[in-house]
Amino acid sequence: MVLCGVINKRIAADITSEGIPAIGISGTDASLIEAEAINQTLGFVGQPLKVNIEILNTLLGGGIIPVIAPIGRDSIGQHYNINADMVASIVAATLKTSLFILTDVEGVRDGSGIVQHHLNEAEISKLYESQVIRNGMYPKVQACLDSLKAGAEQAIILDGRMPENLEKILFSKESNIGTHIHIG
Repeated sequence: MVLCGVINKRIAADITSEGIPAIGISGTDASLIEAEAINQTLGFVGQPLKVNIEILNTLLGGGIIPVIAPIGRDSIGQHYNINADMVASIVAATLKTSLFILTDVEGVRDGSGIVQHHLNEAEISKLYESQVIRNGMYPKVQACLDSLKAGAEQAIILDGRMPENLEKILFSKESNIGTHIHIG
């Protein structure tokens, strides 16, 4: 209820107050996100399987930004809480657009603590193996890889505390901000 009824509604209202129409919805609305359980022992935690692109295209075509709470449902109507990075990943891949994952750090760091502005799959594998990428950063990096493999244009992890970073990437195509994830 907090995700669907409070948080995404507040974000949608903030976006709308900036002059861009937005609507807060969940992945269960109009069967937007089809999901399945990750593991029965985890309870109602799921993973997204498919996004109903017609719903997104209808909203976007009408000039409305959907703010999606990461809740999905399976074929029998069971609701699942889904990692927000996973939902963002599948939405970006479905729309064949860019994925920007906003977090509270400057980007992915190497073993020395230096932000890596570009990482490919081989470099990421090494950072996984050496446990440099772990905890909360692991699902973010994995979501980027999954999204790119499924058709997203680009995937970047950015410091969401600095909105100017997103503006610089979008409008000046700067590539030394955040971490740009690459396949191959």
